[in-house]
Amino acid sequence: MAFSLYCPSIGYCQSLNYIAGMLLLFMNEEQSFWTLAVITQNFLPEGMYDVTMEGANIDQAVLMTLVMERLPTLWAKFSGGATSVDMDEGQGLPTITLVTSHWFLTLFINILPVEVSVFSALYKDHFYSAKFLTLLSSSCSFSRFFESGIASSMKAARSCSE
Repeated sequence: MAFSLYCPSIGYCQSLNYIAGMLLLFMNEEQSFWTLAVITQNFLPEGMYDVTMEGANIDQAVLMTLVMERLPTLWAKFSGGATSVDMDEGQGLPTITLVTSHWFLTLFINILPVEVSVFSALYKDHFYSAKFLTLLSSSCSFSRFFESGIASSMKAARSCSE
């Protein structure tokens, strides 16, 4: 509540609860509040948590472009045959971005164990120096590591829906 009053351009965003909760495990309330303010205003892309979430959508387009270029087999599964990342026309971003945007918005806090989450990097100052690149590199590494499992899961899901 205090943060939404402090930063009305962001207001309330449910994903910030994960970050605030993790901060509260390591810091007192005032330190957590100001750390959350610094993270959202200085280290993450502008518009990441605002009403339009434009920053989050741009981040997903960048991630999907990286997947398309570096993980073409996975891109073929995600994209439904699209040959480019298109935010404005046609089908838009692949539906997998409903999952990957959650990774970014929560800084992987509820996705990975705390020891390996982006929050762990944040706490160890890696995030402060690499900033947003930490999210992109983590997402690409995560996707590459689970590429075969993701592809087979998508194939199984399609066969169940037919």
